[in-house]
Amino acid sequence: MNKTNNSKKLILITSLIIFILGLILFILGFIVNWIFGLFAIPFYVIGLCLVYLPFYKKVLKESGNDFLKQIKDEMKNAESQQEKLVCPNCNTENASESKFCKECGNPLSKICPYCDVKIDNDSKFCNHCGKEV
Repeated sequence: MNKTNNSKKLILITSLIIFILGLILFILGFIVNWIFGLFAIPFYVIGLCLVYLPFYKKVLKESGNDFLKQIKDEMKNAESQQEKLVCPNCNTENASESKFCKECGNPLSKICPYCDVKIDNDSKFCNHCGKEV
């Protein structure tokens, strides 16, 4: 654990030195010559990345876990709130993808004899072709 803390401190100090060096070169680029400004950009960017990397890593890890947990919760809610089909014969709730009642075996929906489209059991007319069923 102590080695880990020492290496973290070393990385932080090194990254701060690189960042400050980049900042100095950037300022010299405005004052002396624009070439210094070009050399400053990599130091500046690398220093910033090294300074903020542990912070971003922690934030991304925590937000990623929260995001995954939220997705799992929403999937569970969607499964539990899935539309149920009620059998017109025995009033038993069935899964939405069911074709026949799990209790009495009665068909849960009709098929239009004219256009072969699935329609509700209580429909008097096909909502696709408009013919009486």
